Amino acid sequence: MIFADYLHRLLQKQENLSIAETIAHEQSFQQRRLGLPDAAIGQALQNDLLVFGGQDQGNLFVRRGQEWFESKYTRFNPAFMTGELPVYGAETQGLRSVSVERHHGLSEWELRLRYLLAAHFIRLAEEMLEHSIAYAKTREVFGQLLFKYQMVTDPMVVASSELDGNKLYLLARAEALEIEEDGFSRTKHLLELGFLFAQVAELADSIAPLLGAQGMTEGSPLLGSYRLIHQLAAVGGGE
Repeated sequence: MIFADYLHRLLQKQENLSIAETIAHEQSFQQRRLGLPDAAIGQALQNDLLVFGGQDQGNLFVRRGQEWFESKYTRFNPAFMTGELPVYGAETQGLRSVSVERHHGLSEWELRLRYLLAAHFIRLAEEMLEHSIAYAKTREVFGQLLFKYQMVTDPMVVASSELDGNKLYLLARAEALEIEEDGFSRTKHLLELGFLFAQVAELADSIAPLLGAQGMTEGSPLLGSYRLIHQLAAVGGGE
């Protein structure tokens, strides 16, 4: 279970790669595996085409429905204003169908990438929770530490438990992806990942208010993670 083991190390922070480094690492691996040295994977989001990482220009592969398309692309501004997520707009020269023989390899690349993004997604939510717990242990309200109030600690316990469950679920589905090999159901995996992304985003929404106004002020370490979580939620779960 090589891929699942790698995900496990990411989740345990034994692999200390940024999101951009993770995307670049996977891109390099897939370029060698598929024999496509200038390839990047993309996504259609509303009326725009996006590219995950990638070079300034190259060959973009993007899926619409069950079919894959390719085009030469030029990368332009990051798709998100904060620039923390390495997803860029892609100007293309018209899409053309990809041979059926390439569909499986591209679908596997797409799913692996989304699993990797999901691992970072969970890590970001954990960082939000850790920061909230540390803050609650030092912040006093009416002469009592915030951590002494059940209305503060109960959501933290629930969030911690649910994040642990999400990690186990993600690893189990990544193992299934490896076991299934040629018979994997891309649609099923995307639906499951979409559910996970939505659930963790809701957890982030429940964690953020625990710090009151401090959690959402500019410069708060919580705010950066919160923004990035919702950016990832927009692209990570796929269709």
